Amino acid sequence: SMGLLWIVDHYRSKRRNIAYVIALFIFTLIVAMGVSTSIRNMAWMDEKTFWEDAVQKAPLSMRPVHNLAYYFYEKQGQYQQAFELYHKALALKGYSRIQLSLPHIKIAEYYERSGAFDKAVEHLDKALGIFPGFERVQYRLAQALSRTADLERALGIIKPLVTRHPNSYDCNYLMAQILLKVGQSGDALLQLRHCLRLSPDSARALFMTGIALNLDGNWQASEKFLQAVLDRYPNDKHALLWMIDCRLRKL
Repeated sequence: SMGLLWIVDHYRSKRRNIAYVIALFIFTLIVAMGVSTSIRNMAWMDEKTFWEDAVQKAPLSMRPVHNLAYYFYEKQGQYQQAFELYHKALALKGYSRIQLSLPHIKIAEYYERSGAFDKAVEHLDKALGIFPGFERVQYRLAQALSRTADLERALGIIKPLVTRHPNSYDCNYLMAQILLKVGQSGDALLQLRHCLRLSPDSARALFMTGIALNLDGNWQASEKFLQAVLDRYPNDKHALLWMIDCRLRKL
């Protein structure tokens, strides 16, 4: 009987040891899964860590580098760091025409902010070469060209956009601006009147209409539009200067 008891105790002890081993294994597995989840959560914690993690995992891909620049550095106002990353993205692999053109568009924005419109035009031309039908780039190119000496090219780009999108306030307004710069105040007025039909309360369109009428020699009508702007923004220096100009010309 003593031998039988020993055998029973022996197997009971072994069974307890196996149970301990299984419990320890399950505990270790749970801890490992928790650590793994924590690491993943850290990578998703904010835009910077998320996209830096994506850059490490896909170092040859343009998208994570572009998105790190846009979603973190640009949103933080750290434009120089974003600018450098957009340049880095140009040397990497993109998977669509839109994706390949986006770094050029963002670099152009940086040059526009710094007043280097010729360089902005250079990158927008490259973006348009990658994706010729990208209307957003066509508009931006016309806008950048309107700040250079190449106004005729700007007009040649914006006119088809207005034809395709006759009820686009932005396209009509940009075309009016360019027409004014090339001395076609009468045609500019037509575009501005259309802008005011599309957006009757637009202070920009009211102000620009006042300028166009002034340049067209209709100073009395110009005063009415400039006054409408000043009623809303009494300290607008530009509107005040044009109003003074109108009154001096009427003397």
